[in-house]
Amino acid sequence: MSSATPSSDEGLFMIDARAPGVIPVLPQRNHLCNAEEDWSGVTAQAKRRRLQNRINQRARRHKLKEETKKQAVAQRQSLDSDVQEIPRDAVRTLRKKLPAQACMLGKVENREMLTRFAELARNDFLGAPNMIHLEDTVRCNVFLAMARVTRILGFDDSWLDDDSISPYTMRGPRTWSLDAMPANLRPTVLQLAVEHHPWIDLFPCPRMRDNFLRTIQVHGEYSVDEDELCRDYVDAAGAKRGLEDGASAIVWSDPWSPYGWELTAGFVKKWAWLLHGCVELQAGTNAWRTRRGLERLRFPGC
Repeated sequence: MSSATPSSDEGLFMIDARAPGVIPVLPQRNHLCNAEEDWSGVTAQAKRRRLQNRINQRARRHKLKEETKKQAVAQRQSLDSDVQEIPRDAVRTLRKKLPAQACMLGKVENREMLTRFAELARNDFLGAPNMIHLEDTVRCNVFLAMARVTRILGFDDSWLDDDSISPYTMRGPRTWSLDAMPANLRPTVLQLAVEHHPWIDLFPCPRMRDNFLRTIQVHGEYSVDEDELCRDYVDAAGAKRGLEDGASAIVWSDPWSPYGWELTAGFVKKWAWLLHGCVELQAGTNAWRTRRGLERLRFPGC
């Protein structure tokens, strides 16, 4: 028998005939949250594949986190020195240092950078209005807006973890209350039934949340690239571009209301299925676009 060392990212393990009697450690076990996720004894192909995909996604995210640790330390040190500059120079410097990938809400260093950047850019804009800095502030406000919605929903910081599950689908006593929630943020039937990450609960439009959940319910949880969706929706990297460039969301007013948000034309085109029938979100988007003299957008099914 020959030995084989396939990649652990593929959920496989090493077989070594030279070490008889030694039980190999399965690499996928390193990323198990509970015993129910151990696919090594599962014979049903569909369930086995689903568990493998979940563990592989988790392993990939863990690897990415490890690779960015050193960068994070250097980034924080650089940030500390940058903010000693006069505000305007600090804004220009930090603007160049925004994360290349925006879907990193769980990283403390990125939240610190974005919060500090938004504060500096806002103060600089108030002192000497500059449209470029206004765009920067608008982009970074999406992070702050989502954090505000989590407080309204009663979520704790655990929602930032990659492997978090929405409290709406968790067993046991409720940790949330409908009383303090705006009507459009209250969980739908699908939110209560389909397991999902809590960041989906932050979408301001119930139809938008249901469109996402219905898709993963029918086609599987990995039929949608959530990382890509998050990068587009929470587009801090887009602060380096104009407001109309790329696919992203912009928050202008109350983050819990669909009328407080605007979606760019690129986002509407790229994620059309997600926005199907989102009448309120279309109305909010067009209201803000009209204020800037831009063409109205049409969402599918509206």
